[in-house]
Amino acid sequence: MFDKLFEERKRKKRREELAKKTKNVAIGTAIGAAAGILLAPQSGKETRDDIVDGAKDVAQKVGEGAQYVIDEAIYMAEQIKYSANELVEVLMYKVDDLLASAEDLKLEAENLGAELGDVIVEGAEDVVDEAKDVVDEFVDSKDKVKKVVKEEAKDISDEAKDVVDEVVETKDEVEKVVKDK
Repeated sequence: MFDKLFEERKRKKRREELAKKTKNVAIGTAIGAAAGILLAPQSGKETRDDIVDGAKDVAQKVGEGAQYVIDEAIYMAEQIKYSANELVEVLMYKVDDLLASAEDLKLEAENLGAELGDVIVEGAEDVVDEAKDVVDEFVDSKDKVKKVVKEEAKDISDEAKDVVDEVVETKDEVEKVVKDK
């Protein structure tokens, strides 16, 4: 269970690195395009047209990169949610089996009716009590897992928003540089 959470954290770090690289590529592309256009032997109108076209291309690439980061964040949040729900389902199945077995033991002990039966009934009641304790612990664990999943999903969402903000800011800076030239 926790292996999946650690794996998700590794993926999160890789996504952050990818977003940073995407931003750097966009900036480098914009600077290279601007330098190439400014140094090219063309008329002023052709140069301005090339600058506008270059800015549009950079803006499109930056937007595509931002959308990719957002899509990845949404996908990861859904994977975490799915894994948590799957874990809860498996644990609930196991708890139901344990409770059913304890109830079966209790009924068998009650049917014996003798002193031995009384001892078995007490043992079955102990098993039922232990099963209830397990259920309580499971509910506590389930709440903790849900909390962790929600926190991770929020972190991913916040990071995606930050990356989008950075990409938009970079795009605006590139457009401003292009306009100023």
